[in-house]
Amino acid sequence: MPSRALCVATLCLVLLSVLVLPASGLGAAGWAAWVLLMVLGKSWLISEQFMELRHAPKLWRMALLLWPLLLGLLLVGLWSAAQ
Repeated sequence: MPSRALCVATLCLVLLSVLVLPASGLGAAGWAAWVLLMVLGKSWLISEQFMELRHAPKLWRMALLLWPLLLGLLLVGLWSAAQ
């Protein structure tokens, strides 16, 4: 069952984030990078698995992955400009 495996993988990533990362001593930039990676991973899972776009044209797939990346970079840029 792919849906069960995806739920388990997501739960493991959440537990990793909550338990391991605070002890790693990451600064604000490290947290921002980690969150951006999680957003990209989640957007990939949504577009490839949930929306079933594995066989869609490559342009559409890349656009769906670039959109969260651009929004995340914009938010990180605005946050760092406010600091």
